[in-house]
Amino acid sequence: MMKKAEAVKPAAATGKTTTVRSICTHCSVGCGIYAEVQNGVWTGQEPAFDHPINLGAHCAKGASVREHGHGERRLKYPMKMVNGKWTRMSWGDAINEIGEKVLAIRKQSGPDSVYWLGSAKYNNEQAYLFRKFAALWGTNNVDHQARICHSTTVAGVANTWGYGAMT
Repeated sequence: MMKKAEAVKPAAATGKTTTVRSICTHCSVGCGIYAEVQNGVWTGQEPAFDHPINLGAHCAKGASVREHGHGERRLKYPMKMVNGKWTRMSWGDAINEIGEKVLAIRKQSGPDSVYWLGSAKYNNEQAYLFRKFAALWGTNNVDHQARICHSTTVAGVANTWGYGAMT
């Protein structure tokens, strides 16, 4: 494992940092990483040079994936624009409000009026359930974000490993 080359904020001085071998969760390629964990929080990572898939390589998206759950700028609760200002709302209120609006759209314009955009990070089971939910809704308007978000990833993976793997 190599030491960090970039300047990072040091983790809080409370608790011991442990290193755990794991798999990057960004896409389905399965690159090996060493995750740095402190107080149960994933605080850093380095690529695994002895891993047969990535051989120490690490894409920018995979390197930043830990920020999805613990980034300083990540929203941690629902927000709603009220009178030009963002205000916090409860999860229950947010789910109910969104649900009511989506059901009203479906009632007024039909099930094909809603487009279901899944995640390119879904595993097989998640993708299956997402597709089943859209079918239950009554539409075939289902896609994922790979064409939008991962076109550069596919090109990079193809240049690195010779094939634009499913990402």
